Amino acid sequence: MFEFTDEPVSVAGVDENGYGPFLGPLVVTRVDLAVDGDPWTLLDLQQQGADTPFRDSKQIFRRSVPSYRTGERLALQVLRAAGFRTRAFHELVHALTGRSLADLYDPCPDLARWYPDLRLPVWLKHEPDPLPAPLKGVRVAGVAVEILTEPLFNQQVRRFGSKAFMDFWLFLKVLRRRAPTPEGWAFVGKIGGTRRYGPWFRRLQESVEVRREHRHHAAYRWHTWSLHFLQDADARWLPVAMASVVGKYLRELFMLALSRSLGYATPLPYASGYHHDAHSREIARKLQDLGLPEPCFRRSR
Repeated sequence: MFEFTDEPVSVAGVDENGYGPFLGPLVVTRVDLAVDGDPWTLLDLQQQGADTPFRDSKQIFRRSVPSYRTGERLALQVLRAAGFRTRAFHELVHALTGRSLADLYDPCPDLARWYPDLRLPVWLKHEPDPLPAPLKGVRVAGVAVEILTEPLFNQQVRRFGSKAFMDFWLFLKVLRRRAPTPEGWAFVGKIGGTRRYGPWFRRLQESVEVRREHRHHAAYRWHTWSLHFLQDADARWLPVAMASVVGKYLRELFMLALSRSLGYATPLPYASGYHHDAHSREIARKLQDLGLPEPCFRRSR
């Protein structure tokens, strides 16, 4: 139950991009909103209708230059609203994660050079206008990102033994970056078909109060968070949709940089990174022919 106060409610939306591919990073993004009112009402895109352009990033980035311009505009508007004024790819990654590109490719530093810097914006012809109020009574308050490149992805999968559990660990890690005081809300996309996260908290030795565990909605009290895992969250809840767009944009910058370094002059990333994509398999062969160890650029799962 929501209780009205005079203070804005802090609501974080968390989503991941790149869970399924075998090339490119897994990106977990958090977007913080300050909300003047009931989050269940103000942030529900189904109730707000066409009042905001944000939605699931898969509906925005559609393998065409115009759609990528739209995605870049929305992502940069959120980032600029959160105070990130960086104008280059490497600088943006460092600002969002606190780590350099070389750090993100440890222990395969040779791979970092295959991700050259890109001037931002890439697809837009100029800086986007400032983000108008995404919805009445809502403003962007922050963005944080965790990135697992392929070698780090493989390390953590070996550590946890499960890609889904590793994803859960990353969600908690990005939420720890800035804990709310006294209490904040977090809307998080559900991980696959998982309906009970209590055992995963306990596996990480995290103290948690289970409030609800349902197929569509699992809710917990974790530290100062009222934490909600929601089905199809990126399609329905504004902060998760925003996180989805920002994360997708970052992942596409990685894939574009790799494409450019390997000689592909296409306006969009040459490959998606998925197994079904022949271009992705072609890039993997090129990296292997360059003598790069396969665990450095190909995910184990």
